[in-house]
Amino acid sequence: MTFPDAFLNPSTTTFLNAVVAYLMAVLVCYNIRRADLYQDHIMLVGILGGAVACGSIAVQENEIAAFKDLIPGFMTLSLVLSALAHQALRRIP
Repeated sequence: MTFPDAFLNPSTTTFLNAVVAYLMAVLVCYNIRRADLYQDHIMLVGILGGAVACGSIAVQENEIAAFKDLIPGFMTLSLVLSALAHQALRRIP
């Protein structure tokens, strides 16, 4: 299975539009769960974890492109883990 070139090597405009759409989705998810007690802390850990992972990859492979791949993944993972953890904590009597 091969992906179209537009996905593998998007134009600057396509990439910018995708980033804006992703950030809007993250902000909506973040604001929906705004009342969660430790959401800010979990998001910070996710973003810092992504930055550390990207930094280590950039040093080892001398490539900065890892940032555009890993930071959004770590942000999404931290939002999902925050929502799941808070949902589980609400069910504990």
